[in-house]
Amino acid sequence: MYGSDAKNSMEPNEFKFFTNLIKDIWFIKNKTVDKNRIKNFKNMKLIFEKGIYAKKNIAKGQKITIKDLSFKKPCKFLRADKYKILIGKIAKKEIIKDKAIKIHNVL
Repeated sequence: MYGSDAKNSMEPNEFKFFTNLIKDIWFIKNKTVDKNRIKNFKNMKLIFEKGIYAKKNIAKGQKITIKDLSFKKPCKFLRADKYKILIGKIAKKEIIKDKAIKIHNVL
């Protein structure tokens, strides 16, 4: 049918789908999430979480700055949010570009 509101109208099955979708949205919105209960998702978290990597080669004895670091997936050793631990530390040995940084490789 033609009319000014025809493009906004729904068939009964479309309207039922729409109302169920709204119910699902309200359910999700009111659902609380405990981000500390991740036991079942720990392996997946490591895959999707970013870690700290060397942006360029870091020489033995070099002081580490933020410009030396990059943040990539997956997290192998140090999570990206722990980058401040490394700033100002000295590299115990050469750290190769694009390799994950281990805490025991710095002083």
